[in-house]
Amino acid sequence: MSVTDNISQWPLVVEGDDGIRPAGPKDACFYCGQKIGTPHGKECVIVTKIVKIRFCIEIPVQVPHSWDQRMIDFRYNESSWCASNLIEDLKDFDEKHGCLCPVTEAKYIETIDNTPTRKVR
Repeated sequence: MSVTDNISQWPLVVEGDDGIRPAGPKDACFYCGQKIGTPHGKECVIVTKIVKIRFCIEIPVQVPHSWDQRMIDFRYNESSWCASNLIEDLKDFDEKHGCLCPVTEAKYIETIDNTPTRKVR
């Protein structure tokens, strides 16, 4: 779906709009320059959609010495281990190495919701 397909849903710049920034004009979007009451520009970064992205992250993780590949795969894919625990491993890696960028690859998969949206503070 293109921008023109959902132009009637295109967000207006409004008071409290997240595009109105302290460093910019008080009556216009800092990013696209559109005034309050007019639609955000078609390339404005404030207008968002929801997409699916696959993140592949490779980090060192401590496991029992006796575990082989089968046991490690079982623990992370079939056991009661919760993937939310990965957040702590990522925080630990970030604290030790300063950034996850060198170990992360992202790939766009698909657009889930093409409805143009924006946040309002």
